[in-house]
Amino acid sequence: MSETPEMISEALVREYLSKHGLDSTLKKFESEKPRSSSSISNRNALRKVVGMDKMAAKLKRRSEDTPLPSTLEMLVISQLTKLKVAAAAGGDSVGGEKERRVSVEDGMSRLSTVDNQRPTKPSFLAQPSPNAAVSAASPLPSAARPRTTAAFSANHESDEPPRKPRNMFAESAEPTRAHPTRSPVRPATTDMMVMEDFDEDFGEDLSTAPMFSTRPNQPPGAGFQDRHSRGGELPGAVAISPEEGRSVKMHLFGRMGAPASWKQGFFFSQERGLEYGLVQKEGGPCGILAGMQARVLQALAGGGRAPVLPNKGPLSPEQQRGALIEAIAACLIQAGAGQASLMTSSERSTSDFSLDQLLRCSKLVKVRSVAEAERAVSATLPLLMEEDGWGIIMFLFSLVLSHGGVDQVKKDMDEPDNTLMGMHGYCTQDLVNLILCGHAVTNVFDGIKTLDEHTTLKGIPAPSQIGFLSLFEWYKYIEVGDYYKNPQCAIWVVCCESHFTCMFSTDPQALKDNLPFDLYYYDGLANQNEVIKFTVTKSPTGGHTAKAGETIGSRGNTEGDLTPPLEFVIETRWPGVNVDWNGSDPIL
Repeated sequence: MSETPEMISEALVREYLSKHGLDSTLKKFESEKPRSSSSISNRNALRKVVGMDKMAAKLKRRSEDTPLPSTLEMLVISQLTKLKVAAAAGGDSVGGEKERRVSVEDGMSRLSTVDNQRPTKPSFLAQPSPNAAVSAASPLPSAARPRTTAAFSANHESDEPPRKPRNMFAESAEPTRAHPTRSPVRPATTDMMVMEDFDEDFGEDLSTAPMFSTRPNQPPGAGFQDRHSRGGELPGAVAISPEEGRSVKMHLFGRMGAPASWKQGFFFSQERGLEYGLVQKEGGPCGILAGMQARVLQALAGGGRAPVLPNKGPLSPEQQRGALIEAIAACLIQAGAGQASLMTSSERSTSDFSLDQLLRCSKLVKVRSVAEAERAVSATLPLLMEEDGWGIIMFLFSLVLSHGGVDQVKKDMDEPDNTLMGMHGYCTQDLVNLILCGHAVTNVFDGIKTLDEHTTLKGIPAPSQIGFLSLFEWYKYIEVGDYYKNPQCAIWVVCCESHFTCMFSTDPQALKDNLPFDLYYYDGLANQNEVIKFTVTKSPTGGHTAKAGETIGSRGNTEGDLTPPLEFVIETRWPGVNVDWNGSDPIL
């Protein structure tokens, strides 16, 4: 997306008004200059496009207790500093730099004085609004879709040193039918993890090699060791035929092909307290990464009902890799009903390849148990985790082929001619369901619904290990069944404001509806740099549910009241509760 001066100016004004709590002025501005699909609605994205991201990080490091100024104010500070330096005698670079530092701190001091004279208002995050993952049973008219309200994220750029989070823990969905869609708003601004250079011993026999396992009473990553061979092929691997490669590629992407935003691997956040989190570089594949994030958290649960995150230091790289190995293997084995096909390659890197080049140099290895799948994934892990490689695509090819190929995936879908990637590079609900429950069904209700003798709609076939919640159920546009609302593990993928993220609880009481309990929220695309924890308690007034009523019309009236949509999502599973954000900035 190419940002125009008008788009940037409008975003600067919106963020300034939001930052200073000028709500009535902001509403008036929104009515006279309504947002479009290309509007910038994320503070990090705005800072990045005007070159203020580094300055924000520096200001934050200098005074963590002082609220950052708006991006507009930072631009003014920067411009005044440049003018002051330009006017300085001699233009000495050392003196100029010293003058610049003093001037910036001076500007911050003046802004802080003004800020301290008025009530502090939280800043907000507006999720982008491309299309959402709506049930194919009833395509949602554009006029009926929830619209994005309020303003910006308070996240700052993550190039500052890791710091202790406040709490102990811590995109874009595409409808499965053809709807008008909106473009992603948030670009890739996350700092990426530096990959370790390691390879596996590819000469092992899968039937006898020691396996990686994350079992109860065994920490994630135990048994996984980095070995430094030069690479090779897994035994029994066979070439992918050109016909099979073209068929899978066409069903995944259609004639559009794989977008650049889907070229990334599975790698983890380096933010302290968020080391369990997978990072998303650009908008588009959020459904894949949120689904696999849930799988990683499930691996960390070690067979229990809730993830168990370490409270004595961060996850180690070995633990991260171990959880990812188990997550990918479990997903493929579930999709293949006990067996799987893994796409692998003897190449050291795929970052410089096109997709067609990747297919020509890749092979498939078939596995027939979880143990074999974990060993095969372990051997292929360097390619799957390569930040700028084709790890996600290798996983998706493996997923489709494990499920029985394109023909079986089409049998699952209500509309078999649809692709698994929707318009503009977003994930369909069919693809998210394939990752979560092993079936590429189109809907999220339980079982099958028969509309007439010619029309059958397919939903979730059985109780799921991982859950799913959606803002669209709050607005009564879709139905999320009990299989997803009551998963075996206290982890839910969330579709909110057309973006897939992940929410979980470390307390199994959340599954039993025993209040109070805590929920943790993670968004791999949002440059999240601290744990977001919700404390859920019973509301004496019945929560948003009692206030909004139960009709489509009454629920629609809640769109403009500046309530964080995640609170609505939470009440689709736990109605009549109060959500405490515990000091985190509410996300609107």
